[in-house]
Amino acid sequence: MERLYQSITHWLLSTVSEYQYVILNGISDDKPVAAFYSVLEDVRATPIFAGTRFSGDSEIGPWLIQLMEINMPLSLKKSKDWGFFLVSSLPFEKLVNHLKHHLEASIGSEKFLVRWWDPRVVFYLLQDFTSENSFLSCAKLFCIPYDNNYYQFEGSNQKKILESQEQRVWQLKNSDFNSYRQSEYYALQLASSISERWLRFDADQWRQLTLKHGSLEKKLTPFIHILYNKGVTDADKLEDFMLRIIKQSITVDQILDKQTDNIDSWLKKLERQVHYE
Repeated sequence: MERLYQSITHWLLSTVSEYQYVILNGISDDKPVAAFYSVLEDVRATPIFAGTRFSGDSEIGPWLIQLMEINMPLSLKKSKDWGFFLVSSLPFEKLVNHLKHHLEASIGSEKFLVRWWDPRVVFYLLQDFTSENSFLSCAKLFCIPYDNNYYQFEGSNQKKILESQEQRVWQLKNSDFNSYRQSEYYALQLASSISERWLRFDADQWRQLTLKHGSLEKKLTPFIHILYNKGVTDADKLEDFMLRIIKQSITVDQILDKQTDNIDSWLKKLERQVHYE
């Protein structure tokens, strides 16, 4: 890990002709904002939520810090969600403005927050975003920590893209999330969200299912992977399947036994199997 940190320092030193930044995940338990403040003497920083409709949550949202010096906080060595580095030709205020315009995106009529400041999310998004995606124009290079390594992704500091996209709603496609939705982190997040909603909706049933199955998150995760890969991508539909599967103690093997080459046929057979009692 020490050698990895040294390589990151060397990488930052090699990009001194550009602006160097860190994007920090304010909600991380490892407190990356405080960690960087503790090692940097000259700090230029701002919460990206400030001045937006999310300003009430500024402390736990994304932060931007411009690196005036190369000094890495060793307290973040083992953190999995502290944030990431980026190198850009954009000065601080322009980059802040660009990032504020990319807090929310839409697919069709649906508008939602995109948590690109979490490396466990952006690592996958950058694999699927095409060069025309306006988010990429914030940087020339992204350096993302993931699974005890750092990965570089090219951005696109094309001025014409930045200027033409800045005032428009950030438009995304379902395909922009393909890699993320197949990740273990996505499955765990969705499983946790489903478990929390069940607890709020019917606490007694949640306790019964937890006593019977143990951790619902661990129980749900493999089913989410299978169903997503078979074409069930709608979150509400996934949750509907999950409730039926858990209540009826259906196993992964039983689900896989119903597989056919025709996905629609497989889903219809599955729906018949996981009927409501």
